[in-house]
Amino acid sequence: MKDQKPCFENAHFNCYVKGKNAIVEFKRQALLGSTLLDEKMELNNFLSAVEGDQDIICVTLVGNPEKRGIPEIAELLDKIKAEKNANFTIERINNAINDLISRILLSDKIFISVDSGNVTMPYLSLAAVCDYSIFADNSVFHKEYLEFGLIPKGGIIALLVERLGSRKALQVLLSSDEFTAEQAQELGLIDELVPYDALEQSYQRVVDKYSSIDDFMRIGLKRLTNYNSTIRPVFLEREDEVLKNLIKGVKPVKISSY
Repeated sequence: MKDQKPCFENAHFNCYVKGKNAIVEFKRQALLGSTLLDEKMELNNFLSAVEGDQDIICVTLVGNPEKRGIPEIAELLDKIKAEKNANFTIERINNAINDLISRILLSDKIFISVDSGNVTMPYLSLAAVCDYSIFADNSVFHKEYLEFGLIPKGGIIALLVERLGSRKALQVLLSSDEFTAEQAQELGLIDELVPYDALEQSYQRVVDKYSSIDDFMRIGLKRLTNYNSTIRPVFLEREDEVLKNLIKGVKPVKISSY
């Protein structure tokens, strides 16, 4: 999905600008890359530069089509648990996800998520908070958190409660059934399903659409629509707290303590 020299490329991310669109391609184990300070800094510097460029309208996050789903998450967890300071690594991953979600919600740019194949909950969460999301019709959404006794990270819980109500959201989250692409679309988590070969053409169409809208109107509407976002920093912090306790084998605190 690239046809020009990238602005930067490392083992986990490939970022470049194409016209009015800044593209961030996730490579294998991008979550692990988010814990590496140099790589995280490169990504943040790129996104900050994009935010300050008035010629760039959209930022497109492109998932790695070769993601392995649950086995990849298992590999990441094994690597974390083998580290001497596992809690520090967990916090880095959580902070990286929180930072990117906050950036998406606060940015004046239009964020587009593009993905395919095996999609775990952190990547679906990112897609759900983006302004537009396009998935290949071969996408399967894995509930890896059930496999490992965790919770999904990235605000997906809050989004499902907002769309379905707390009772139905809990049923969906605890069900062992995987999401199909069609079900995720019905739940309002993704916007468009296309054949894999049509992904690039589809997101370029969305870039062109948003680029044709008056800048001030587009920016004003995005700021207002995200003003009362369900995903607040305090919710992301509670997610982190529960996740850290679950990984350590500690029972989550009661809701009355929140």
